[in-house]
Amino acid sequence: MVSCNYANSGCGGGWLSESTNYLINHGVVTDDCLSYASVDGDNVRCKYKCDDKSTEYKKYGCKFNSMKIMTNTEEIQRDIMENGPAMFGFVVYTDFMSFRTGIYETLNSA
Repeated sequence: MVSCNYANSGCGGGWLSESTNYLINHGVVTDDCLSYASVDGDNVRCKYKCDDKSTEYKKYGCKFNSMKIMTNTEEIQRDIMENGPAMFGFVVYTDFMSFRTGIYETLNSA
């Protein structure tokens, strides 16, 4: 989606609502089809064939009106168990760029 959704800033960020609209209208392929190609955060061109030519180029997306805004941990866990993958957003501070593993907790105050 980062490579193909030209209306949503690519590696420079964007809006969850625009990502959802893209998933509803266009869909995306799996990592098995196209691996993430940007190394330095540069946008790469959208490809319309899988890296491995024997893999089917099949897109997956969202259903219209499927976006929910949730903040309760238990509600989010239940939704993932019932509906599968979830999309989330958060404010990124400069210390996030050095984050590697574990649970991210910012040193900045909001």
